[in-house]
Amino acid sequence: MALEKIWQAIPASPILEIGPAASVRVANFGLFRTEMQVILKANGQENLTLKVRRVQNGFVYLSTIDNAIPNLSAYGTSNSGTIEVTEQERKIITFEDQDGDRYERAPTNADRQVLVDRAGEFYTRDNPLPIEGTIRTEPVTMPVVINFSVENANEEVSFTIPRIAKSYLFKVRNADCRLFVSYLVGQTNTNYITLERGCFFKESGLSLTADLNIYIRTSKPNQIIEIQYWM
Repeated sequence: MALEKIWQAIPASPILEIGPAASVRVANFGLFRTEMQVILKANGQENLTLKVRRVQNGFVYLSTIDNAIPNLSAYGTSNSGTIEVTEQERKIITFEDQDGDRYERAPTNADRQVLVDRAGEFYTRDNPLPIEGTIRTEPVTMPVVINFSVENANEEVSFTIPRIAKSYLFKVRNADCRLFVSYLVGQTNTNYITLERGCFFKESGLSLTADLNIYIRTSKPNQIIEIQYWM
């Protein structure tokens, strides 16, 4: 990690709009810092050396070096106005003034640390942070959907989830019917899970070694069981 000691140069950026109170709108406004010296150029105009008063809502607010408010009307799009920055030392904020500078006048001046490489250069798009890793992907398959009918209430029936399934889900289509679930035959009356009305049952992350039989019992007759599983 390294503390920013300088403000790096910002290439000439087109001024998109002249705003109120000696402000300019630029696409890369987030690069500008309070107290940074900037140069405005425009066709047929003298170069203006100004400083940044604040950055807010996409606009960079400017003043002269001695804090006067300049007239920027001739530096807009009609004269192809641009704003640029040369590399310069970062503004030193006195200890007593640091909180006000961070949180009131110039949040863009907040303390920050940046990653650098072994040569002390900033990581950028042209000098990317090296990352090593392995990405594994599994083929995606369409889920299998099965519906089957249960004729009698409180009568145990079963269905099978195949061994290759990675996850499954099932429910009763009728939202007014309870479902009683067990993984062992004959236990939907004695040792079971109750699936309340309108709920569904789901398991994922499976690694089955054999087909899975699921035993169910409905609280009402003539029900449709909806099953879905992914392989």
